[in-house]
Amino acid sequence: EDPEDPEAARKRQRDEAAAALLEEEEREEQEREAKKARGGGVSAGVGENPLSRACPYVASVRRWALDFDFQKACSVSLSTTNVYACLVCGKYFQGRGVGTHAHAHALEEGHRIFMNVGSGKTYCLPEGYEVIDDTLNDIRFNRDPSFSDADIARLDKRGNGAAGGESGGGSDGSGNGGVGGSSGSGRGSTGAGSIGWTRSLDGTEFLPGSVGLNNIRGHDYMNVVVQALNRVTPLRNFLLSARGARREVRERAPLTWRLGELLRKMWNPRSFKGHVSPHEFAQEVITQSKKRFGLDAADPVEFLQWLLNCMHRELCAVDGAKSTIVSRCFRGELKVETLDEAGAVTNAQAVPFLMLGLDLPPQPLFQDALERNILPQVSLGSLLHKYNGVEVTEDPRQGRRRFSLRRLPPYLVLHMKRFFKNNFFLEKNHTLVTFPMRALDVAEAVTPAVLRESANGTRYDLVANVCHEGKPKAAHTTRVHVQRKSEGPGAWYEMRDLNVAEILPQMLTLTEAYLQVWERTRAAAPAKMKASPAIAAPAGPAPPQTQ
Repeated sequence: EDPEDPEAARKRQRDEAAAALLEEEEREEQEREAKKARGGGVSAGVGENPLSRACPYVASVRRWALDFDFQKACSVSLSTTNVYACLVCGKYFQGRGVGTHAHAHALEEGHRIFMNVGSGKTYCLPEGYEVIDDTLNDIRFNRDPSFSDADIARLDKRGNGAAGGESGGGSDGSGNGGVGGSSGSGRGSTGAGSIGWTRSLDGTEFLPGSVGLNNIRGHDYMNVVVQALNRVTPLRNFLLSARGARREVRERAPLTWRLGELLRKMWNPRSFKGHVSPHEFAQEVITQSKKRFGLDAADPVEFLQWLLNCMHRELCAVDGAKSTIVSRCFRGELKVETLDEAGAVTNAQAVPFLMLGLDLPPQPLFQDALERNILPQVSLGSLLHKYNGVEVTEDPRQGRRRFSLRRLPPYLVLHMKRFFKNNFFLEKNHTLVTFPMRALDVAEAVTPAVLRESANGTRYDLVANVCHEGKPKAAHTTRVHVQRKSEGPGAWYEMRDLNVAEILPQMLTLTEAYLQVWERTRAAAPAKMKASPAIAAPAGPAPPQTQ
């Protein structure tokens, strides 16, 4: 056999030594927990280190240096097993026993407080005792935010403009200031009145749920899709709740769990900073899509289609059911009829859909008298005539077809087809689409039989509008407009990566809309007419009718 390379042998020995230390550390932790369990009714604090509840190094914690948005991997070995975060400098290290990277960092730099990124337990190194201090609860909450059902129910309530509690930590970042929100356990409730404007450690004011997303390189297409899905209330509530954060979802639906983790950080009212980095979600997207979607520019429509289908497959595997929160929110049914040259129907089938594509009219080729190319405008209602069951769509590959809606989804996703390929390059259609902000009626696109049976109505309100500005396949060209329900129907925000600004609703129709999410409004029940006692007809036989 060939002799082993000396460098590879040394690396193998280091890995074996590190694995042995980790196993010993886990075994000691299990023995310690078992010893506490055998203690039964022993009073709290028995067997603890005297410094556990009075650690002198807690004041050295620097909250402004902590960032839990990036991958929890050791900065030395790049391992993701048994990782601890240094609460002084914010770096990640593996292990906490003698000889581990965290132990060496504590000796070299003098940083003593470390938190396990998995369990949230805090230890003082190199002494090795557990630190039990309620002033660290805000750090545990930022590590993994959680929301109760009562917290989720308050997200969209009107009148939540009162500012919530400020983030924990003093102005110098030493951790001696007040703890943001409630001072309960690290996974406790966010507290009442915490949905309004709040303030980060650097003094920046931000609105939970409407925070900017960091653009690492050129994945603004990913950011706008996340912001749009954040306005789909049932999907958002599922991902924020304990059901969307349970262990089965984390193990068998990693992409869904990463999206839920990102949304929980976006809605965190006790965040240390006023923005969120989707680093871990982007890494999971790259892995699941096999590098089809990454940090470079891509089409947000293609990404949304792939994301919804992938989440649906994952949740089907977790729950063992054909219906998921994705299908219940976005799935509708379309009747597709294929016609021959004489106009007779040769084939008809029902096709489920998650979004509808709308064909834009072509742009004018010639300039007007003032030597300008005037962009045409078209209404969204006229584009929806494609699905009224009357208009025939010509397609070179699939022939003449006719479409009609058979079932309307609670959330209707519309896609304006702005890009098409010619023989040389990809062109963009700059036609402006005008649309109402509220009460978009799609009754003309629904078959009469379905219209009579539709108890939920056919009107939709706009909740998210993704627009594209610039050249095709270019980075930093997409932005999204979202509605804030807790501030009323006229509260709209424009989000372009980290930049979040309020915008007038009238400005939305002046943008080149590319992708829209509409929410169906509930049909109002007909009012019951009550007869007035003064004019009520007397009881008895009906009077004879005259002809």
